[in-house]
Amino acid sequence: MCVSKGGIYLKVYRKQLRKIVVNDTLFLYVVDEQAYDIVIRVYSNSLKSTFVEFDVAWEDTWDIFVHEPRLISNLIQYAIRQGWDYQQKNNKMRFKNANSIVRILMAENLDQAFNNASKIKFIERRYMLDEKEK
Repeated sequence: MCVSKGGIYLKVYRKQLRKIVVNDTLFLYVVDEQAYDIVIRVYSNSLKSTFVEFDVAWEDTWDIFVHEPRLISNLIQYAIRQGWDYQQKNNKMRFKNANSIVRILMAENLDQAFNNASKIKFIERRYMLDEKEK
């Protein structure tokens, strides 16, 4: 989050390089919180000149935790489906105004979490019924 102090924008989070494994492949990513945008850049671990970048506006994503590993994983998988070849040297892909992409992927995460929670509750109920019958 950016805080305005006398017209100067201060970053609350530092730009930090993090690692993530997606489909048994190691990637490096940086979430750069700028004055008006958040830039999520993912690098191929083996080729530092190969990256995919997602630009997201602060005003549209203030309620999303952009550092969440599941979101980063989904963004990487999305970029690969769109043709990003992380094993090709100097392969760069940019998604400007990626707000809707992030929103859709976050909604899919919530749906998946809800479905998993429902399955767990169903299994727990079934187990409890089986225990009562014994």
